[in-house]
Amino acid sequence: MTPLTKDLLSIMAAVSGFSTRSIISRQRKCPLPALRWMIGRELLRHGYSNSFAARELRLDHATLLHGIKTLDAMKDDEKGWRLEIEIEKRFNNAINGKEGINEQGAARP
Repeated sequence: MTPLTKDLLSIMAAVSGFSTRSIISRQRKCPLPALRWMIGRELLRHGYSNSFAARELRLDHATLLHGIKTLDAMKDDEKGWRLEIEIEKRFNNAINGKEGINEQGAARP
């Protein structure tokens, strides 16, 4: 696993309240798949290929592409995706430096 992937996993764990082990697992319980897709989308933004980003997250490349499309569609249907949307906002703020991460790895408001 690359340092960038580890960093993004740590940030996601801090802002979502889920452990890195849970996030990277194969569990399909909501919102875990969406958390993996958010990390995958960020890896793609950093120049990773779809195949490599998917392998980093233990996903099939088609699953990652489908997940990213689902994330984009969830913004049109907020009712069923409130938790995922809130986590995505916190994740984006954290990786863009708008929200800090304290020494214990927890998100700081």
